[in-house]
Amino acid sequence: MQTATRLFKFKQRVNLDRSLAYYMVKALPLGEHFDLIVPVPLHKSALRERGYNQATLLARELGRMLACRVESRLLRKIRKTIPQHNLPARERENNLSNAFSLVAPLSGEHILLVDDVLTTGATVGSCSQSLLAGGAGKVTVVTVARAG
Repeated sequence: MQTATRLFKFKQRVNLDRSLAYYMVKALPLGEHFDLIVPVPLHKSALRERGYNQATLLARELGRMLACRVESRLLRKIRKTIPQHNLPARERENNLSNAFSLVAPLSGEHILLVDDVLTTGATVGSCSQSLLAGGAGKVTVVTVARAG
């Protein structure tokens, strides 16, 4: 799984999205209902550099599999940050402080937040805080892999 995740994220192997999303669905609690699926956003400069947001590709596949609406523009990364994988664990949370912003208010929805890899949880934690502060009722996180 580690090799597939790296190829998907860093080597433009976007055709792995469906297979990786399949494993993500298997990790979700049975019978759980989500109102929206939201991918962790990339800053516009990172998106330009990579050419795609791997979390958005996974979210779209999850949306198809779960028959759930995907809102890939609801959450924005408004501040460019140092890539998390380049930082020690203790600096990751500070790196993401005030980095995400909600585009529109929510009203109690259960959000499935999608990212590719969970390491310290700083990224999904910061995104979850923004979603909850913006009115989400509950945020569930799903990732392809956990590093650590």
